[in-house]
Amino acid sequence: MQYGAGNRACGCHGRLYVSAARRLIYRCNMIGFATWGILSCLVQLLTFWVMYGLLPRVIETNNVAGATCFVAASVCVGLLNAASFIP
Repeated sequence: MQYGAGNRACGCHGRLYVSAARRLIYRCNMIGFATWGILSCLVQLLTFWVMYGLLPRVIETNNVAGATCFVAASVCVGLLNAASFIP
């Protein structure tokens, strides 16, 4: 079975769950956790919109190299989100 570049680019947002899990481990305040979750989700969406603005029609044309750029940017932002809230 062949997976398109769109599937690879959509799968890169799973990094948000890693950073959310780290936040839940180190901070137990639910209001802070919910605020951080919304903020990190907005940062991930902003990253996607910026990458989509820089590389339009990459996902629709199944361009693997372009999807790799989407994945790399999303992973980097997710790791920065996770690292920024470690005490």
